[in-house]
Amino acid sequence: MRRHLTMWAVIILALAAVMLMIRVALADEPVTMWCISSDSYVNVREAPSTKSKVGGRLDFGDAVEVTGSERDGSGTLWYRVSGITEQGYGWVCSNYLISSEPSKCAKTAAIRASGRVAVYKRVNGARKTWAKPGSTVTVTIKSAEWCLTDRGWIRTEYLEEVNE
Repeated sequence: MRRHLTMWAVIILALAAVMLMIRVALADEPVTMWCISSDSYVNVREAPSTKSKVGGRLDFGDAVEVTGSERDGSGTLWYRVSGITEQGYGWVCSNYLISSEPSKCAKTAAIRASGRVAVYKRVNGARKTWAKPGSTVTVTIKSAEWCLTDRGWIRTEYLEEVNE
């Protein structure tokens, strides 16, 4: 049963990523996304690769206009963002951009699901571990889609704020 739920969660996340890629690719106008770095900043590269020269940076909460997307040789998805670099555009790894404005907070939340919930190292990244229903986490960054907790990134839909 859990394996079946996990498979559906992976499929849903993959479909959400594909839908966002299609939205960006077909958009007549740029799509606004926000930086969610839990570090001090995110590098904006001149090409879609971590080996490319850094042309700028984004801080937590910075809004950018996404004008396209591309995968690098390892399959990592990168978003083309306007402005930021001298060439007029740059590239940011998709793990650091979300489509809803984030906010910093310090709240306790409980996992609300019928089965275990995936906890990720990065947004749209590899799974780090699992969280059990009913367990509590401390949320430090929240958006409509994702929350950064003391255990890693968890989809917002699986968290319920605990009144203390």
